[in-house]
Amino acid sequence: MKTTTLYVELVVIGVQTSIWIVLLPICFIEHSSFFQAIEKMPPSILVSLSALALVLFYIIGIIFDLFAEMVFRKRERKIRKKCGFAPELGGKSKKGAQPTPPSSTITGSTSLIWREHPELFRYHRTRYRILRATVINAIITWFPLSAFIIKHIVCKYECAIPGIFIFWLTTVLLFGCSYVSYRKYPEILKKYYKRTKELYEEQQPPATP
Repeated sequence: MKTTTLYVELVVIGVQTSIWIVLLPICFIEHSSFFQAIEKMPPSILVSLSALALVLFYIIGIIFDLFAEMVFRKRERKIRKKCGFAPELGGKSKKGAQPTPPSSTITGSTSLIWREHPELFRYHRTRYRILRATVINAIITWFPLSAFIIKHIVCKYECAIPGIFIFWLTTVLLFGCSYVSYRKYPEILKKYYKRTKELYEEQQPPATP
């Protein structure tokens, strides 16, 4: 398995999150001085900062992915149950006892399927992780980006009409991206569990008459 294949989604999520993290301080400082400081840096420092940024993207991606997982945990459990899975594979009930699912429920043996078909696991995991994070990141990004447009474009340069156009364009794009991701995310998760269930049923011995 290649590391780039396994964890590329965390880097993408980290980049998404870093956009609004960087925009927050830029909204309150002169952005021209910020970019001038970057231009004066020697190439060797820029290369080192790029490598450091990749590490930071990855760390931020891990943290935000855990946050997004907590936000959507209840919804994901409903999808799992609807697709015939136990709410938590190998998990315990609230009282600490092992759950006793009905005969039609797939249990912890599906982890073996994921090991036998890692490409299925990686492909769907990458997609639903990115979409899950995009739902939240797109909305959060709108706030500092809107403040940046109003302060540094509309007010500073008195570009009322172009600034308002850019403001509404970014609003439509970000909220539209969040909405589409919110709609597509459960669809991909359902396809993922549906395919896993099909592979599970294919491995079961045929029923005796």
